[in-house]
Formats: sequence, C-alpha cells, structure tokens
Amino acid sequence: FGSGKKAAAIHILQQNQQFTRTATGRRSRDSILFFESMVLPTAHSPLKPRPYQLECLRKVQRGNTIVSLPTGGGKTLVGVLALDHFLCDGGGPAAGHGPRAMFVVPTRVLVAQQAQYCRDRCSQKFRVVELSGNEMEGWTKAMWVRCIADNDVLVGTPEVFRRALVDAAFLSVLDFALIIFDECHNATGNSPMAAIMRDAVWPVARNPACPRILGLTAIFVNGSLKNLENKRQQLEALLQASLFCPEVPADVIAGGSSGAAAGTASTSRFHHVSFVYDVPAEAGEVIEEKLAQLVSSFEATFGMPVKETGKLISRTKHVLEELGMSAFYFALREGIIPQLEAHAAQLAALGMASAASRQAGQLNRSLPKLRTGLRLAADSLRADAALARAPLVSGKGVALLELLKKLFSRDDASYRGIVFVNQIALTFPLANLVNQHFASIDPPSVRAGSVSGVGSMSDSDRTTEMDKFRNGATNVLICTNALEEGVDVSDCAFVIRFSRFDTTKSHIQGSGRARRSDAEVYYFDNNPDDEEASARLLSEVAKDARLELSHQERAARREGALRGVVGVYPYFPSGGGLGAELNFFNCLQIVYEYCSKTMGQSFDPEDLFMYATEVVCDYPRQVRRYISQVSYPSPMGLLCVTLQEANQHWGDVELEDLLDPDRCKNLDAESKMKRHILYVVAIRMHRQGLLDASNQPTVHALSATKLACPAYTRRPGLKIKNTIAGGALSRDALGARVGNATTSSGYEGCQTPASLAAVSTGGKTAPAVQTAQAGNTATSSNHKGALNEWALGRWRRPAEELLRYSTQQAGSDFVSTLEVLQLQRSFQGTASSKRGAEQAAAQKALLQLAQI
Repeated sequence: FGSGKKAAAIHILQQNQQFTRTATGRRSRDSILFFESMVLPTAHSPLKPRPYQLECLRKVQRGNTIVSLPTGGGKTLVGVLALDHFLCDGGGPAAGHGPRAMFVVPTRVLVAQQAQYCRDRCSQKFRVVELSGNEMEGWTKAMWVRCIADNDVLVGTPEVFRRALVDAAFLSVLDFALIIFDECHNATGNSPMAAIMRDAVWPVARNPACPRILGLTAIFVNGSLKNLENKRQQLEALLQASLFCPEVPADVIAGGSSGAAAGTASTSRFHHVSFVYDVPAEAGEVIEEKLAQLVSSFEATFGMPVKETGKLISRTKHVLEELGMSAFYFALREGIIPQLEAHAAQLAALGMASAASRQAGQLNRSLPKLRTGLRLAADSLRADAALARAPLVSGKGVALLELLKKLFSRDDASYRGIVFVNQIALTFPLANLVNQHFASIDPPSVRAGSVSGVGSMSDSDRTTEMDKFRNGATNVLICTNALEEGVDVSDCAFVIRFSRFDTTKSHIQGSGRARRSDAEVYYFDNNPDDEEASARLLSEVAKDARLELSHQERAARREGALRGVVGVYPYFPSGGGLGAELNFFNCLQIVYEYCSKTMGQSFDPEDLFMYATEVVCDYPRQVRRYISQVSYPSPMGLLCVTLQEANQHWGDVELEDLLDPDRCKNLDAESKMKRHILYVVAIRMHRQGLLDASNQPTVHALSATKLACPAYTRRPGLKIKNTIAGGALSRDALGARVGNATTSSGYEGCQTPASLAAVSTGGKTAPAVQTAQAGNTATSSNHKGALNEWALGRWRRPAEELLRYSTQQAGSDFVSTLEVLQLQRSFQGTASSKRGAEQAAAQKALLQLAQI
C-alpha cells in the first residue's frame, strides 16, 4: 500500500480506537502497531487487505457481524484479520496460551482448505488443527482438552463442534474468543451450525466472556427468495449479529464482473446454451423395464433383495435422458454390473463357507453364468428396437462437446473449467463421454475428471482429483453441487451449469467458482437474466440498513426462544443447567448411538419401536398409527418406556410452547413423535446409570449389555450405488486411448473395471494393481475394497478369516497393520487419518501380492 492508504488506515484506527478491545474487554496497548502491521505487509505478514475488508474488520471489532461479500471478494481474509485481532492480545502462540478461535466450515472438503489459508495468511504463526471425519466420534474429554491446549485455531465441521459443545460438553464456547461461521447461510432450522448457536452460545450470551461471532457468506438465504426481509432478520437473530454488505470494487469480484453488488456479476459474462432434447420418452420406459429385469434376475439367483431399486433405476435412467445411450451403457457396464458381480462373488464365498448351506455349490456354479448373463443383458440393449431410436450422444451432450471444443481452441495450457451436474450418477459417465470424444487428439486437448460429495467419494480420491485439476493433469472437472461452496481454483476460466439448479445460492456460488478475470459462465437449463435479477434483489435486501435488527431486538428474539420448564425440559445430566444437554433435537441420536455402541453392532432403528393403531373415524375410515412403546438394551436385559410413561413426564407441557418454530419447520409428524418418547427414554437411561454426564454409554453399560440382550437381526439386502469402479476413467482417458474408444457405437471403449480384473503371474492369480503409465495418470482407488474382493475370490472364506486391520495412533499420524491371514503376511501403512492408514496398508499389500 502507498503512503496515502497508510495514512487513511491510521486515521480509521484513531477514529475507532474505542472498539479495538480483546474478547475480555481489555484495550490492547499494541493495537496501533498491530493494525498497522496488517495494513502494511511485512516479511512476516503477507496480508494486503482492501479498504472494504478493513471496514468489515471494524464492524467485527464493534460487535457480532455477518459479513456478506461476493464470491471472490475475500471473505476468508476478513476472517483471518479477525483471527489476528482477537487472538494476538492474550499471549498468543508465542506464549503457548491465550485466546482461542473456532472456525466452523460446512463441509469436510473445505476444512483442509480453510485451515491452510489460516496458516498461510495469518500474521502470527498460529497453531491450526483440522477436525473432521468419522474418527472424531471417538474423541474423549481428555483428547479435546489436549486439542485446546495445543492449538490456537480449531477448524472443523459443524457436527464435530456441536457434539463436543452440546451433547458431551467436552468444550465450552467460553474457551474461545472468536467463533467464525463460514458459509453461515447454512445456519437454518435444526442444522448443526444453527444448533451451536441455540444450544451453546445463546445460553451464555449475557456472559462478558461470550465469544465474538463472525458470519461469512456470499448470500444470506439458503433456499427460495420468499420473505427475504424476514429471512435476513432470522439469520441476524440466530447469530446475534448485524448483517454488513459493503460496496466492493468491480475488479475484485470473481470473474472480474462489472457489477459491484455483493453476490452479483455482470450479465456480459453469462451465456445461455441452446440444445435439442432428442431422447424419446419411450426409451426411458424401456430402460426402466430392462433394469428392473436385470436386478430381478440377480435377486432370484441369490435370494438377496436389492435395496432402493427404484432410486437406482431412476438415476441410471437420468443418465440416458441427459447424455444418451453411450453414457448410459458406460454407467451400466462400469457401474451397476461390476457391483452386482462383486456382491455375487461375496455371497457365493459366504455360501461355500457354510457347511449347513446346500445352496453353496449351486451359487458358486451359477456365478460364471450370472456374470455372462449380466453382460449379455447389457449388450442386448443395443438391439432393442425402442432404444435404437435413442441417440448415442444426446443433443444436450453434443452441445456440451461442441462448447468444450470451442473453449479449448485457444492456445492456453492453463485453461480449465468446471461442469456442474445435479446428480452423482452423471459425473463419471459425463467425464468418460468427454474423454472418449477428445481421445483422438494427441495429446488430448480436453482431459476430464470427476468429483462428488462425501457420501459417494472417499476423501483421498476427492483430494487426488482436485489436485490433478489444480496442477493441470485434468482441465475439466465434472462435479456435483458439493463443490459450489468455497472450494477455490484461482485460475478457473469457465463454469458450465449442465443441469438445472433451483436456488439463487447455486447461481451465485456456482458462478463464483470462475475466478479468472476473463472467466465466463454457461447455463443449459436456467436463464441467466432471471438468475441475475434474483441476485440483484438479494443484494438490495442485504444492503438495506433499515432492515437491520438492533442489539435489543436480537436479544429479545433470543430470550423469547429460550424456553424451558424446570424438571421437564431440557435435561442436564450434571444438574444446575450446566454441562452436557439433552434436548428434543439431540435425544434421537444419543439413544441410537447408545444402542449401537452397547450392542456392538449396527441396527435398524425401527427395531426399537412398537406401534399401535386406532380408528379415529369409521367413515370415511381414518386410522392413526402411533408409537406405543420403545425398547432399549441394558445390562438388565431389554427395558421399555411406554407412551403413557412419556406422557406422564411431559404432563401438561405442550411441545409447541417449548420449541422454536424455526427449528422444527423441517421435522415431520413422525419425527416429532419419535423424539417425544426418545427424550424420556434418554432421561431414563441417565437415571439407570446407562448414560454418563457426557451423554455417553457408561462402562457398565458397554461391558454388560451384549451379554444380557439378544443381538439385533438385520434384514438382508444390498445396495447398488450410482458410482463407477476405480480405474474406469484412467483406462479410457487421460491420454491413454483404449482400442476403438471413439468408434461410432460408443460402446467398445467400455471395459471391465480394474478392481474386478486380475493379473496372472506364474500360474497364480494376484490382485490387479493400477500403476501410472507414460502419458497416463492412474486414478486413486478403494484399495481395501479391491483387496477384499480379490481375497474373497481366491479363498472363498468369510471376510473375517481373510484380512485383519489393526490401527494405532502414533503422534499426529495413524499406523495400520494389515494381516493377510491365509498367507501369514503383514503390511503397514501410515497416514494422517485412520482410514487413510488402512488404505495405505491395503495399497502396499496389493503392490506386493501382485508379484507372488
């Protein structure tokens, strides 16, 4: 910054000195020097905040604030400035103690990114820890105490912090000087982010040590634009903060748009793509019928139901409707059929291991026939007369391929972009379609990868794909809406919305992924003009200072929502309204987890409930179904709480008088009915010594319950996902053309997945191992799954007799030892997470077993 900007910054500081206080209210004697060091970057401080970001900081210094900035406007930098301000006056990292900050981000995908941003951009060397993933469920009080002692900034997902703050009280918000809610528009209803405020922050809001709240967002609404003014005030009341939306220069908005309003961009960078919808409706009907027959043949052979068949068929049909027959066939051959084959192999192996099962030999003998039948059924679809009229590549798909050809005609090796689709089922087939189309160019000008959310893709696979996109190994990323929020690729040159989206949030955040100054956005199913009009309306409401709730109004709404009846609701195991809390919203999860942990197994929650019915009207006949009692396991055997006992606890108290309507709006009648009785069940568990003061099963409950209660019997069944086996894209694309990958049929490029193939060495069968070849980047695989399938196929024994994993934490890493029991060999893997260590051990086993 020049001297003029320095003088302006010092002048601003002098005008607002009364607000530069620490979280405890003490004035910082080094405020001027500290503030100047932020404005004037040094070798120790790389920050270069713009005037509007400093204005945001001043707002946060004064009180709780929701900062609304356009995507690319530097929201996270405002968070870093706040971290520097609130953490540097209490001793900080140099002294090993002092204020702490909680940085709440909506997804696991964003945890690592935001944590690294804090490490790179904070003026001090803060100790930053990342908290996400399933391994956090096993954290104890001691582990959280150590985490607080060893770190200054805790970056994690909302549910991780909610459980630690509310369910177990392992943390207190009073341990923190600052709480940052990233993408705070997600704080709605009973979301974990909203629950942190209601159940952890609100009760101590009057305490002088209550942390400062900073919300960061590009859009304050997470849904429709109805009642915008009311939704703005609801967010302000929830976060107990005022919304601030400063004017932002056009040159800093993502994509270099000419609009200066937060969350908007210039229509000059938006384009609508026209296409012909040419997939006949009868083709979809035939696909539904054929897929149903395919699944039925599997179920008939093995007597094993396939769960959620309707969803599987609907999503695969969607691939046909959006992309055409070639992509549909790829999804079938590389996704559905390999999963059916893998399940068939495991079922046959389990049958062979059971001496009492006469079907074992029949299942094993039928397996090759079933595999052949599945492949022939897929191939036969090409000959179906109704499907012959369906295009190999849909008109919509052709329009996308032509657009990509045009975009990549420029001589720019760094050029890359993102294609958003609305279903996971589309990601791999579309990436394969793109790669097949451009495979004839040497080297391929377009190299596509695919990414989806946490439930459908492992963290390691997602990280690998994102890294390949950032370093240029791939230049087109096909992804779901999971990447709309926060994930940054600074030189992303275009965004294509291939599928329809339904919210202004998707418009603003999705287009905001295009970060280059010349970036452009293309819509297939949405009208850019309509979406921009909605964004402008949203910006107007965000900037309207007349709508801002005063401090007194926010406090009044908070106090009005904090309702309770002594002895009835809520329940504090430690008593006195302190410590862990049991309430209407967390009781269901607490009871379910108690049952799973004490029984040492997964179970169907419906097994806990007994239902009854009563006729409420003879004609027209109406019948009401209700829960009559809940049974739960204990060291004394199965115990129960009846509806009558639950009603006695609640007495004359009406739930509507206790519960915040905003928090209950997404709970249906059945969910409320379950919580009504499970809340009383959890209280009973506490009084019987089955739950401890942190809402965790007691040692007695964990050690004695399994011996006293029969195991829950699970209903057999398997689920087929709309995902593709690892390796399918790496074989067909990324510079390694396979056979007739670009023939007119579009089918010949589909091959058997590597995870189900095997290599033959010296007459013995070993697991297939993916390796990087010249001109080809191998994709990251599910190594545990691949090894498990190979072991089952080789030895035909139950899984527990084949492989055993033992994982221990060693410092900041995890070390996993994998034993291949039939070979009496072991392999070790190390990673920063338990899951990663097990995958590393499995990968090492695959590599070495390939040589036997």
